Amino acid sequence: MPNRPHRRASILIASALFLTLLTLPLFAANRAPKDVPAGMEAYQSPYYDLYSDLEPERVQEALLRMTRMAEVYHDRTKEFSGVIRNKFPFYLFKSPADYYAAGGLPGSAGVFMVRGGEAKLMAIAGEKSTNTTWHIVQHEGFHQFAHAVIGGELPPWLNEGLAEYFGEGIYTGDGMVTGVIPPNRCKRVQDEITNKRFKSIKNMMLLSHAQWNAEMDGTNYDMAWSMAHFLAHGDNGKYQSAFSSFVRDLGRNRPWDKAWEANFGSAEGFEKKWGDWWLAQDPYVTKDLYVKAAVSTMASYIGRAATQKQTFDNLEEFTKNAKEGTIKIAQDDWLPPTLITAMLDLKDKLGKEIKYELGKDPKTPQVIATLPDETRLVASYNRAIRTGPDRVIVTIDDLAPKIEKVKELLAAKKKADAKAMLQDAIKRNPKSPKVEEARKLLTQTL
Repeated sequence: MPNRPHRRASILIASALFLTLLTLPLFAANRAPKDVPAGMEAYQSPYYDLYSDLEPERVQEALLRMTRMAEVYHDRTKEFSGVIRNKFPFYLFKSPADYYAAGGLPGSAGVFMVRGGEAKLMAIAGEKSTNTTWHIVQHEGFHQFAHAVIGGELPPWLNEGLAEYFGEGIYTGDGMVTGVIPPNRCKRVQDEITNKRFKSIKNMMLLSHAQWNAEMDGTNYDMAWSMAHFLAHGDNGKYQSAFSSFVRDLGRNRPWDKAWEANFGSAEGFEKKWGDWWLAQDPYVTKDLYVKAAVSTMASYIGRAATQKQTFDNLEEFTKNAKEGTIKIAQDDWLPPTLITAMLDLKDKLGKEIKYELGKDPKTPQVIATLPDETRLVASYNRAIRTGPDRVIVTIDDLAPKIEKVKELLAAKKKADAKAMLQDAIKRNPKSPKVEEARKLLTQTL
């Protein structure tokens, strides 16, 4: 949102959508801005013109992250119309004083603003970038993307809610994992609903940009995020299609209240569904997405090492090399060393009940995580793809837990239901280690 500071660093948590373009954005280099702050060097990436005074390695990380970020914005919003013909200007400062001198508003750590005809993103990296740094950049970066791509006048709750949705995304080296619900934030939202700290849905929807900026209330950000997340993922994705249509209407300058009524009906009915859904959530409901981020990141490093003829016998050996900084990666395929160590720390925090192992096929580097119910998340690195989110693909093998559910159905003499469930599970998991067991069980459903 133009001319709006990001003042809530203290409340941010480290951290199919449904939504945007009919085609991949087309980018062409902008002319250099007239007033680049002194000491800022210019750098190019596929989607951004970056100006920064950071050290080369931190600039390189920023360029990688911003590239993946733009790709995720596009991928998760590709049901809207719009084409971007210019790169996004992004100013990343080491010093808060320099950021404020360049126009950053006091008390903010990042901002998207439109001034002098330039829609620019600015942020403070500080002496050391943190998860909060990137949450802010991902949040404000979405405002910049939405301004250029979606168009129309997004109501504040939607603009901020989607920005927070992407702010919570987890960078994995070759992509980003979105849709995560940080446990502490889930608990906070539940507490805010239970103790009626949120506005009513109607009042939130009627909140103007001026009122939002005047309040700068952390509970408003929590509520907006929870609303956007619910529309994206609530009730097994029930509202995704209507959500897409709603935002598409906004991009065509349809008044938001008429667009909402046309796609969702009464906001009062929405309030109960939204509240009930959030109160029913386990705070660790998206633990599998954190596991997905961990195995995706490990696969990105193991795959790069394999191209340099470095292999690992097991995960312990890989972990040792990662912590010692001895993983071999080509310079033109670099990833920040801090990313893998942070992700290994995340893996440990997710609990010992999750088992990790390396794949056995040397031609396709893989990292496999097995959850307590025996669901397997398999992250595979494709050496043939040079760059981009398709370089690491995570498949979910849920055949083992489906087998257990089928056995329950058979015990209840529901053979037809058991057969349908098992046939679907086998079709989706043809390479599962459990596929032979599933096929034998299928004979019992006939």
